[in-house]
Amino acid sequence: MELGGAPPSDAAIAIGGMTCEHCAATCAAALEAVDGVSRASVDLAAGRATVVADGAVAAEALVEAVEACGFDARVLEEAAAAAATAAAAATTTTLAVVGMTCAQCEAWVVAALRGTPGVS
Repeated sequence: MELGGAPPSDAAIAIGGMTCEHCAATCAAALEAVDGVSRASVDLAAGRATVVADGAVAAEALVEAVEACGFDARVLEEAAAAAATAAAAATTTTLAVVGMTCAQCEAWVVAALRGTPGVS
């Protein structure tokens, strides 16, 4: 499988095993060293990298570059498509909550909402 073509193309890579910003910087440098990659950014908290390629780049080359640094990696094609679909279908709802008197009240409301299926 190859990424690329005439226009720049994006790839999402899941990266496992990163524990600090140095790990993220190491992965970004390794990805940017792959021929055809113009830019790579790594999100430590999300455990994922976004890669922009100027030309044809084999997805396997991206995974191998990260794995050569000692981290786990896989291409997120399906996950990226699913996230884009979910983002397009997401709605925002604002709720007025009355009667809260302290930070613990807020924490309970937040916990209840996060425990509701479909709420993020």
